[in-house]
Amino acid sequence: MAVSGELFSSVAPTLFVMGLTGGLAHCTAMCGPLVMAQVSSGLEKIPTERMGELQRLTGGLLVPYHLGRMTTYALLGAVVAEVSGGVAVLWDLRLAKAMLLGVAALFFAIQALKGMGVPLPRLLTGGKGESAASRLLGNLAKPFFRDPTGFRGYTLGIILGFLPCGLVYGALAATAASGDAVLGAGGMAAFSIGTMPALMATGVLGQLAGTRLRTLAARIGPVILLFGCGFLVYMAWKTLGSVPWKI
Repeated sequence: MAVSGELFSSVAPTLFVMGLTGGLAHCTAMCGPLVMAQVSSGLEKIPTERMGELQRLTGGLLVPYHLGRMTTYALLGAVVAEVSGGVAVLWDLRLAKAMLLGVAALFFAIQALKGMGVPLPRLLTGGKGESAASRLLGNLAKPFFRDPTGFRGYTLGIILGFLPCGLVYGALAATAASGDAVLGAGGMAAFSIGTMPALMATGVLGQLAGTRLRTLAARIGPVILLFGCGFLVYMAWKTLGSVPWKI
């Protein structure tokens, strides 16, 4: 538990920064259209005489949707961390924890290199085609787009939180290393909160804001992501150092 607590206190802030940077560099491009579709649909439900700046602001923030995403991410974090912790009962799993941190660093590094325009094998990027999982989730989410407010918006966030995403995979790998469900959920919640500002800005200010944010992120995002990758690798190396190697 001491190792897990130390990992959480170090990795959770890193995941928040990764989410913040990834939200700018990745989420506004991938999820920006989903956000704008919800904003447009939600504002259409408000009568013209009641439309004001407050309604536009609250409609663009999409708080229920983001809370739904955070719920899914936290649940996934709890599950993968609990599974990791359950296996750790059988034997010393510090080596596996180090490997999970290394896998997390790899996922984030791939996103950083893609942002820099570095050519990568299709096996690493996952290609550009729509997956069967994405189509299934799209069909499940479609009815909730008609009025994505309140509990419907929250449910939509829960569903779309399962969309395949390299950044989420990296965050899950890092939180799995904690081996504790509560710490795993907390780490993914920190990551989720980090992704919110960029998407909220896109929802409030429109696609133009998303374009400007992506332009800014294209310059500094990959560097910050690589710095975070380096820290995760350091944590993996530090965890390896605590393994009682026997020859």
